[in-house]
Amino acid sequence: MNQENHTPATAGSPRKAWVDLGKGISMLMVVLFHCETYNPADPEGCSALFAFFRMPFFFFLSGYVFTRNYRAFSLRAKMKQIARGLVWTYLVFTSIILIPKALMNGSPIAEGVWLILTGRASWFVVSLGGAQVLFAFLLRFTQKLPAVLAFMCGSLCAGYVVKALHPDMLPFCFDCTLLVVFFFGLGFFYRIYEDRISNLLPASWPSLALATLLYFGAILADARFFHTPPYLFGVSEYQNFPLYILYALLGIVMMTLLTKLLPGPGVLGFIGRNSLVFYYLNGGTARIAYALGEKTGLYRAAAGPAAAGTAAAMLISCLCLSAAAILIKRYCPILAGDRQAFNRLMRKLNWKIEF
Repeated sequence: MNQENHTPATAGSPRKAWVDLGKGISMLMVVLFHCETYNPADPEGCSALFAFFRMPFFFFLSGYVFTRNYRAFSLRAKMKQIARGLVWTYLVFTSIILIPKALMNGSPIAEGVWLILTGRASWFVVSLGGAQVLFAFLLRFTQKLPAVLAFMCGSLCAGYVVKALHPDMLPFCFDCTLLVVFFFGLGFFYRIYEDRISNLLPASWPSLALATLLYFGAILADARFFHTPPYLFGVSEYQNFPLYILYALLGIVMMTLLTKLLPGPGVLGFIGRNSLVFYYLNGGTARIAYALGEKTGLYRAAAGPAAAGTAAAMLISCLCLSAAAILIKRYCPILAGDRQAFNRLMRKLNWKIEF
């Protein structure tokens, strides 16, 4: 059991290995989803099995690491962190991929610029940043946990109503942000009550087996009787909304137990620590991987072209993304919002800003 397993981090803020593992697994599922989406063989794939919790679990983990002590919360420090880690990286990476994305999709560059400016070029990062901003201002004015809980539940209901009234994504992904707040808040509360919850549901293999049985049993039964769509964000309408929330919660419990039981951070921890790089670039690398596969005859040679193509695309994508993350961290860490790189730049510019 690895509940206390930590990995080194900068500035005295230790990283918990299970959190990096969880983010890495979530991001690997994102890579799998896009590799299946762009597969020219159009496979059925298996990513839908994890779709109920793939993004909610990442938001849950983000809420968990939002603050170590909500009673001593600093709005100014948190806003600096959001500006450096999310706003800056959003502008940098969406600008970098602007032209390649326009060429791949056959869309006007001006349309891509408009999406960047209106905060819709990456719903995931913008919604995560929006949820953090809302939580930051909430904690600035109150640390009363009942008020925080009411805010979470109210945001979830409001997100549902907004999506029902306006199916199209709003500027700065505000509709998605309202939904993200709920899962983000779950992580926030889990950090506060982690010891109590662990006493009631310890991270053990029997607990994981039970959670896994409940999750997959529920979604298999749903596939037979209810047919709940496995996606919450970015869709035009909802069906069986409460059931989606239930399955997401079961998935979050299952993944929390799993990541606390897995040993060491390893490769998945590396992906988790570089999750933004993997997220922004994985769609393009998947398309490049398939282009290489077509030229090398991978699909024609494979016995099972759909599955083999997806597996090969995932492998190539992960290798390329890992290389990109290593190169950025070594030669230009400021691209990924590295705090030390920002502080060095501020000192060179003689700006009295400390991140």
